[in-house]
Amino acid sequence: FSGRLDPPDLVPTEPDITRLQQTAREVGTAYHQDRYDEVAELLPALVHAAHAAVNHFDNGTEYREAVRVRSDVLQMAGRYLTQVRAYDLAHVALRDAIQDAVRVDDMEAVAAAVYQQGWLLMRQGRLDEAEQVSIATADVVEPRISRATRPALGAWGKLLVHGSAAAARNNRPAEAREILRLGRT
Repeated sequence: FSGRLDPPDLVPTEPDITRLQQTAREVGTAYHQDRYDEVAELLPALVHAAHAAVNHFDNGTEYREAVRVRSDVLQMAGRYLTQVRAYDLAHVALRDAIQDAVRVDDMEAVAAAVYQQGWLLMRQGRLDEAEQVSIATADVVEPRISRATRPALGAWGKLLVHGSAAAARNNRPAEAREILRLGRT
């Protein structure tokens, strides 16, 4: 009763997390090089493989890594689905990517997925929601500046810049300037 379809000729094997990560990077590269036909061809199998990896491991390091990879893959799916205007599916993929990132306590992945979610909301003209989700997540992931890593600072700043863009597009220039001032930090 999972609602997931398994190909009838699938032979269960132990997932290779390293290979799954490599494939995800390759599909990500294809996306960034605007090779959307290739992404469309490979992404469904990659999502299926990521779900299979999570289902295969019950706990421990391999399980956590499988969940982390699935979060990345679902975020990629959400980004692609937003690009091709399949907004409902993009919302589902990004929601699940965020849940997986939270499950493994990867706040940078949460921030990245919420950033994509904000982009999706802006594409739909849902500017208030885009601003709110970006600012609320930035508040939660705000790093201590004196000890923060560059990726943590970047994720926080990116969310603030996104929130500022949503406010600016929503004809709220004062709020946009204030949020951007903080994001430039």
